[in-house]
Amino acid sequence: MKRLHRFSIKLMIATIPIVLLMIVYTICDPFKIIHPQVPFYPQEGYRGVELNSQYITFKTYEKLYSTENYDSYIFGNSRSEHFRIEDWQKYIGKNTHCYHFNSSAETLYTMARKMQYIDEKGQRIQNALISFDTDMFIQKESMQMLPPELSDNNYFRLQMDCFIKFLNAKFIYAYFYHQITGNICDATWEVMKDDYIYYDYKTNEIAYRVNEEELQNDMVRLRRFREAARPDSVSFPELNETQKQRLITMRDILKRHNSNYKIVINPLWNKIKINPEDLSFLKEIFGADKIYDFSGVNEITTNINNYFEWSHFRPKVARKIMQTIYAKEDSIPLQ
Repeated sequence: MKRLHRFSIKLMIATIPIVLLMIVYTICDPFKIIHPQVPFYPQEGYRGVELNSQYITFKTYEKLYSTENYDSYIFGNSRSEHFRIEDWQKYIGKNTHCYHFNSSAETLYTMARKMQYIDEKGQRIQNALISFDTDMFIQKESMQMLPPELSDNNYFRLQMDCFIKFLNAKFIYAYFYHQITGNICDATWEVMKDDYIYYDYKTNEIAYRVNEEELQNDMVRLRRFREAARPDSVSFPELNETQKQRLITMRDILKRHNSNYKIVINPLWNKIKINPEDLSFLKEIFGADKIYDFSGVNEITTNINNYFEWSHFRPKVARKIMQTIYAKEDSIPLQ
């Protein structure tokens, strides 16, 4: 009995650090999912903790849609960030109420679920700008866990996922360093976002402060741009039957709303062309006049200055794409 009693005491002592960490996690709520509050990001400042973009995008929309009366949406992964609503409204009308319903590591499944949610809530989809690339077709499951309202995930699983991230010693150090100083520690940049942002929570739109001189002199960026080039390559056919059904679901919702929609195949700097079979299917269900393919070799993908890094093209590229697909005469030159 005494042995069992001693074991119980040791076990209690051993659990004290975990209990304390759970208390700290609950109070601080570093991932903002225990006490979600709109806006999730500062209007201006360092982003800090990398939040679950699926979660904050949905929760912001859920909080605001009834008062903002959104009727126009930009869908896509993080590459769609630079399709600015201010630029888009030049083509769809200044009186539209726009929301950027994108997220990091977006998939066809998550995009379809967002459209279904809008539809279920009785909200209009008057205009839609949809940003696709083959990475989205390959990405079968989202790296960003969907909120329970949009998926089969339960709230406990979401919390456990975030708590496990919090237990990383580098994250704990970086988080409290940022909380105390307002800065990002150089030694822990990999667990915190060190970009300086401007955030409009009503449109869920993020803009970035860019150091142009640093960008131009980044030799690693130039080397990676050259190494990534695959000018004679075509992607494998990625759309399976499940993925195709998700696209059909999206098409049906857009048709039901009589939406004015356009679909952009993103210009990736590896210059790999979308597979003709996938492109043909997109044209078949959405309409060839709705699809605008910027993949492969073109004036965008051959110029490194059109990209921040290997994944994301710049706002001037997004403006050029919009000017092209909406066929307006007020051309915005791409320099």
